[in-house]
Amino acid sequence: MLSAITGKEIDEAGLLFKGERICNLQRAILVNQGWAGRKDDRLLDYFHDVPLRKGEVYFNADALVPGKDGEIISK
Repeated sequence: MLSAITGKEIDEAGLLFKGERICNLQRAILVNQGWAGRKDDRLLDYFHDVPLRKGEVYFNADALVPGKDGEIISK
């Protein structure tokens, strides 16, 4: 897709390099905004504490989540 957008051919190594630069830039911006680097380099509790609800996730419209022993959990 990047080649289609930019018009430049890129191999896998080049794509990984660009991805690394994007991540580093994002981290630099967050540090500039007051994040504490590695201390804050974690997923927010919100992603673990708040259950998904039907219609919130575009790729999983029913918000189906596998639970214990493969049982489907849905809110």
